[in-house]
Amino acid sequence: RNGAIGLLPPEIKQAVVTSEYPVLVPDSKQVDVRYLALLLRSPNFQHLLKQAASGTSGRKRVHGDNFADLEIPLPEPAEQRQLLDGYEKALGNAAKLDADALVLEHRAIREFEAALGLVPPPDLPRKPFQIAQFKNMDRWSHECVLQNSLVSKTADSALATAALGDYVEVTHGCGASPSPRTTKLEVLKISAATRGELRPSEKKFAFDRPEFRRRFDLRRGDVLLCRVNGTLAYVGMSALVEEDMSDMIFPDKLIRVRVKDSALLPDYLWRLLQLPNMRVQIESYARTAVGNYAIGSTDVAEFQIPLPPIQTQHALTKMLRESRHEAAAKRSEAARR
Repeated sequence: RNGAIGLLPPEIKQAVVTSEYPVLVPDSKQVDVRYLALLLRSPNFQHLLKQAASGTSGRKRVHGDNFADLEIPLPEPAEQRQLLDGYEKALGNAAKLDADALVLEHRAIREFEAALGLVPPPDLPRKPFQIAQFKNMDRWSHECVLQNSLVSKTADSALATAALGDYVEVTHGCGASPSPRTTKLEVLKISAATRGELRPSEKKFAFDRPEFRRRFDLRRGDVLLCRVNGTLAYVGMSALVEEDMSDMIFPDKLIRVRVKDSALLPDYLWRLLQLPNMRVQIESYARTAVGNYAIGSTDVAEFQIPLPPIQTQHALTKMLRESRHEAAAKRSEAARR
């Protein structure tokens, strides 16, 4: 059905399947089971399966006789094992490249934190309830009580800190519904900013109105924050706008942070907001309502950030950028392999 093929692993000695799944037993003298599993899942064989399928669109099946008539390349068992060895070696090399890329990124972040004198915050006990005094509570929020009770709300840095609102302009996004018709103006989806990097391809059409273009425009250097999400880790997640986007606006579930002071570098702010120490602040501000967590523009303005000299910010962001490029090259090579 729809090319669904399962291989019973050696650790399962007996199993039961529904009548939707015919059970086929490979002839081990002719074919290595691992070779067969890879072959049946290959794009070419999936194409053959689709051609052999029949039935209505939602319930297509490949009948047993049609399946048995499909032809496959079948080299000698020794050659099958040779192919498998080459495949698994390439897969292992690809996995090592992916792991190396991750190490590069983590090392760069640690250097970034160390340069700012930041110490990673302690792991907090995730209890179902907390006890706090009213004078220590900014709002009704389990996360707020937890953070305020156990962790400083300001960035724990060797550098002087400053309120983010003194250096930026904070704006909520457009609350209008997307346009059901194609227009020349587009609006980002919330998912475009929740992974730490901007994904402009995740968008919808918006009503093309001059006031929308004027109030919710996106320029190079803008930092977008996720304002509301059902997952706490996504709230306040930052994404950098790396070029002017003349025909794109942002929705009300995102907040635009636009730097207005030359003492703060947008690239630096973008990466800073993703550090564990800043996540502590962001999550302490998060309020809950109807299953969602949310922060507001006034919360963002109150964030306390370490502010090194602009030359240091340039050097740190350059280091991070080079590490990201090197990691991306390793991942690209891993995908090729």
